[in-house]
Amino acid sequence: MIASPNVAESQSGPSLLGTWRLVSYEARDPEGRVQYPLGENVSGLLVYDGGGNMSAHVMRNDRPFFAAKDPARGTDAELRAAFEDY
Repeated sequence: MIASPNVAESQSGPSLLGTWRLVSYEARDPEGRVQYPLGENVSGLLVYDGGGNMSAHVMRNDRPFFAAKDPARGTDAELRAAFEDY
């Protein structure tokens, strides 16, 4: 992840406060092999604010569009795929 350039550092070291952009998302299996749970083409943001709130968003960039161009009219399969890839 990359830190937002406008995040100040505290006197005890770098702060996690701010917005961070995901640059890669991988996991390792028990044998140490790299896995890509959402594929290799992902986007994400991680936000920490001064009030103690945190928000994380990670999704596949190659998610298919809804055929009806309206998520409210998506099929069961389209809705499931949308949630599994986010």
